[in-house]
Amino acid sequence: AGYGAAGIALFAIVLIVVKGGRRAEEILAIAGLSVIVFCELIFLRDNMGEMYYRMNTVFKFYTTAWVLMGLSASVIVGRWLSGVQLPRALPSWMRWGSVCGIVIILILIPPFVPLTYGYGSGTLDGAAWLSSAHPGDAAAITYLRSLEGDIRIVEAIGDDYTYAGRISSFTGIPTVLGWPGHEVVWRSNEDGWYAERITDVKAIYEVPDQSLQLLREYGISHLVVGSFERERYSVQIPEKGLEIVFEANDTLVYLVS
Repeated sequence: AGYGAAGIALFAIVLIVVKGGRRAEEILAIAGLSVIVFCELIFLRDNMGEMYYRMNTVFKFYTTAWVLMGLSASVIVGRWLSGVQLPRALPSWMRWGSVCGIVIILILIPPFVPLTYGYGSGTLDGAAWLSSAHPGDAAAITYLRSLEGDIRIVEAIGDDYTYAGRISSFTGIPTVLGWPGHEVVWRSNEDGWYAERITDVKAIYEVPDQSLQLLREYGISHLVVGSFERERYSVQIPEKGLEIVFEANDTLVYLVS
């Protein structure tokens, strides 16, 4: 599919160049199509397997291509529409009124399209759904956001594209390990840190004799224990060295003393 897209893009570039007389929209189109061809020739080889090794290159560069070609297409379509001859039998005000009406409808429709993505809300607040789906986590996130100073947390490690990493993501506070697959792609695993951190976080939650030592080694200030942690681990928190500073529903936040 990628090579096919590149072939079409290259063919389009040739047509535009041969046609001559460059307009602004044609230059944008050439730039966008060139980006597509570029990604077929030069790319960063990710650690994403034999099939998706250039996935991040496509993600990043195709975004630019979409913007360039979208702007170009809008202008080109506008030029085409400007040449459309409306029926002469209609009065002038009716012809142009119809055109204006269509334009107004196209402008007004998008804001009223319910983009809920299954969460039952049309808000642009990406964290709004937490209040109903995970009220304890939502309250803990609000609490942690209010803290000042050098804050670092521990939360459960889970698979990529799941609920894992939710506290760190919504607060911006560093944690020991985010989405594992992404971390490996960004930092590689030459010194074995990846498996070590997964093991250490599991020990923090499950081995009370090691918890405090590991928390201090990583410079952790707060430990999060919510339903997600209980699903991932057999949670056993040491009785000393940890103080509950926040509790809401089934989510607890401990201060490491």
